Amino acid sequence: MTQNSVGVRLPSHVTMAWPALCAIKRAGGSASNEEIMEAVAEELNLDDRQRSLRRGRGPRTLLGYRLAWARTFLKNMNAITNDGRGHWSITETGRRITQSDIRMVSKQQLAQLRKTSQSSHE
Repeated sequence: MTQNSVGVRLPSHVTMAWPALCAIKRAGGSASNEEIMEAVAEELNLDDRQRSLRRGRGPRTLLGYRLAWARTFLKNMNAITNDGRGHWSITETGRRITQSDIRMVSKQQLAQLRKTSQSSHE
């Protein structure tokens, strides 16, 4: 979990990816951003402060921001597809993905970023 300056902690986007995918599955394979956010917040037992924490000076919540990245992460794994503005559906790949798969892909991405970063400093 990461912590902001006022001490409110929220899980990372990678940690939110699995509950987001499960939320879409439980909703029958298709869900809106709002439905996903509510289900993830419930599953992670986020309190009102965590749910309403703003990202920067804008109107967007940090929870909404991290879930947007979680959905992007899942989309890049071909686990979900964007049906339209703010609406997502699970794919056949997404139905087979496990929480371990998400962790593995995240570790692979971090390793690739480190490798790229090291080679650019040489």
